[in-house]
Amino acid sequence: MKGKVARALVLSSIAASFFISGCGTWSTTASLPSATVTITSPSAEPTLDQGQSVNITGIVTGNVSNHNITWSIMGCTGAGGSCGTLTGATASSVTYTAPAPLPTTMTVTVEAAWAANPLISAILRINDAAVTVTITDKVSEMDATTLPGQGYFQPFPAPGFDVTVANDPSNGGFTWTLTASGAPCSPACGTFKAIATSPIDSFVQYTPPASVPSVPDNTPTITATSVTDPTKSDSDTFTLFDGAAACGTQGSESMLNGQYAILLQGFGGSDGQLPNGQPAPAGTGIGNATVYTAVFDADGTGKVTGGQDGLSEVFSFGGSGFTGASLFGSPVLPSASSYSVGPDGRGCLVLTDSFGLTERLRFSLGGATGATATKGDAILSSQQEEWDPLSAAGILRLQEPSAFSLAALASNYAMGVDGWENSNALLTHFAIVGSFAQSAGTVSNQVFAGNDGGKLQGVGQYYIPNAPNGTIQTASTQFGTANAIFNGLPDPAPPTVIYAQISIIIINPSELFVVGFGGTSSGFGSYLFSGRAIATASSFSSSSISPKYIFRLTGSASGAATASIGTMGFAGSDSGTVSGALDQFSSGNASSSSITEDYRLLTNTGETDIGPTNGGVSQVLFLTNPADGISGFMMGADAGASLGVAEAQPNVSYSNSSLSGNFFFGSKEPGDNTVQNTSGTASVSSGNLEGTGDMASLSGFTLGTTFSAPVTINADGTGNLGPNSVAVTNGAKLFYINEAAGAPAAVQVFEP
Repeated sequence: MKGKVARALVLSSIAASFFISGCGTWSTTASLPSATVTITSPSAEPTLDQGQSVNITGIVTGNVSNHNITWSIMGCTGAGGSCGTLTGATASSVTYTAPAPLPTTMTVTVEAAWAANPLISAILRINDAAVTVTITDKVSEMDATTLPGQGYFQPFPAPGFDVTVANDPSNGGFTWTLTASGAPCSPACGTFKAIATSPIDSFVQYTPPASVPSVPDNTPTITATSVTDPTKSDSDTFTLFDGAAACGTQGSESMLNGQYAILLQGFGGSDGQLPNGQPAPAGTGIGNATVYTAVFDADGTGKVTGGQDGLSEVFSFGGSGFTGASLFGSPVLPSASSYSVGPDGRGCLVLTDSFGLTERLRFSLGGATGATATKGDAILSSQQEEWDPLSAAGILRLQEPSAFSLAALASNYAMGVDGWENSNALLTHFAIVGSFAQSAGTVSNQVFAGNDGGKLQGVGQYYIPNAPNGTIQTASTQFGTANAIFNGLPDPAPPTVIYAQISIIIINPSELFVVGFGGTSSGFGSYLFSGRAIATASSFSSSSISPKYIFRLTGSASGAATASIGTMGFAGSDSGTVSGALDQFSSGNASSSSITEDYRLLTNTGETDIGPTNGGVSQVLFLTNPADGISGFMMGADAGASLGVAEAQPNVSYSNSSLSGNFFFGSKEPGDNTVQNTSGTASVSSGNLEGTGDMASLSGFTLGTTFSAPVTINADGTGNLGPNSVAVTNGAKLFYINEAAGAPAAVQVFEP
């Protein structure tokens, strides 16, 4: 390859010696007492495009009268034909020309031998590079109804059809064809226009047909072929579909009726990818951290009548200060979007935005008010994005349009968010919990604590007294989205402070979705986080703390997810002892332990610091006015920067009969890219759980997996769903971890 260290190898029947030349390249010589052969040029192992030439020179040194060299090609590896030619040979030089066309990249060995004794020689290895044609950002499917008459304009933001030609000595470029089953199919399968930025780098504007064509035109193949070497090409075959009908009908579409918001976290890629789609160096992380958001209107019949979506990613190679696309900037196209719901509440959702990006999601519904679902879980598996593939999981909530104004918002909120930053080149998980007040969009009394990969900041009433007030800008009356600035958040790259820009989705006056992204204050790297804000009180007392809680936490340390669930019982005052049980699972290792720690409530903020009796802090809890079951946001002091929620647990004795009815469930926030995100529905009756789940991974969806498990619940609310599992319940929800060998570390949440 280009830039490799030169290897000039001289063979001898008597001896061999190695040395490093003054210019820093490797040279190898071998000699008889009377002579030495050395190749003097080129000084490094060259790489040639097909048909290119290189002049090679050599010298014979020693106390000899004959200084002549004979030249030959010893052979080549990887060749599909000729090894090339030597021309213009003299006693000290020769010209090597690579073959053309060159079927495959190969390595050629040229020998310089002393005419008086051919056993004394030197060799030069030359890499002959064949022309390559590569279409990047390929797609598996495309909505034919997305932009009729406008097309997909490449390479960004829509996927596919960005082409690069390498090792082309004449820069001849390439030609495009559009076929189906090997025959030309345009315009029935769409039309395209090649747009060149250079002879070797171009992209194509593809315009799909106005409706999905019949077979085989619904699966066209677009091909780029090198002009210089027509034997070199690359193709992408994709399926055209109609987003407005992609989910079909299942008969219960009326369950989804109103305006809904989605907040998902996930990952793209394996070790991560660079912005140009090339893989990041091996071992540099767990992929690209992703946040996906959407707001959409469901009409109760399977049609999506409007909305917005957004995606952002932060990459695991760090140092670029770069995150992906901005949030909430892409209107949803009703003509290319749809949904369906089955009788069990499991459904399909297709959202296509004005950039031409189509996302397929699966969801499970619950919290019904009458016949309308108010909440659910959702999962996504995508092959559509610039940095394919990606998978994500999270929540779906019904919005209240009457709350889409600053005047309708609560006066005080507690907030819990987690995310990723790459200031150290790898993705590091961090979490932030805190509280703030707001009045007419002016944010004040900001108190936040953070954990960046095990480095705690601001625990114990952390705030910036001299920081200016933050703001929440006017909320959209159509979608309930707004932008905000919070001053005094702990920087993910400590010990500095950031003024974080956050996007908000209003669910109702008591609940907000929040997403933040940008560069670190150090100027090196970027961060991305998401979570929720729940209304809270302006002051607190011992009665603000419930006697008992169940809790769940998810984090990530050293590229591996961590999952924890447990119970906590408080002493009944604003300080004292908290006791309970804790189960943790990570990298196949499960542990159980009891909790006996001190706690202290800060009555002006609702922050409750929990620590071992011998000092220190193990958890930080910010109390809320319970909403959606959440009684507080909880952050761990562990290296995985765990984040989760605490939910009140009635102080009663529990048993196998304490949990019954219908539930939806999901895996919530995945801690790494090995987690198979889940969403489904289940029922519990007579101590047995039965359900059906859908799963999303980087490779796609697995739908309709059925399962059953015995439900065992102890008096304190702890229990399990069969062997190698742990669970806790408060009688309404169930938190569950599968601890079987090979299972990813994830908390499954079952709720009515």
